[in-house]
Amino acid sequence: MQILQFLHDGPKTAGEIVRHLGRPQASVAAHVACLRFCGYVEARRDGRNVWYELIDPELRQLPTLGERHLQRNAARIRACQVITAERRASD
Repeated sequence: MQILQFLHDGPKTAGEIVRHLGRPQASVAAHVACLRFCGYVEARRDGRNVWYELIDPELRQLPTLGERHLQRNAARIRACQVITAERRASD
């Protein structure tokens, strides 16, 4: 979702995505590969840079819809015992 949301304003280079997320390049590359495989994102090489862009017009709405849904359900999400238990188990 973070990658899709970041690409919402327009194409970004692989390096920009990595810096924005603050994640290892290999992890970001794996996620972008999945997004490409699913047909959500396309890659375009320009010299040394690879630019990624959303290609599914419906996906442009997804970050906004997701954010609205999370805001409407924020209290329930924070109170969810399953999420809380999983967090404690992973710590």
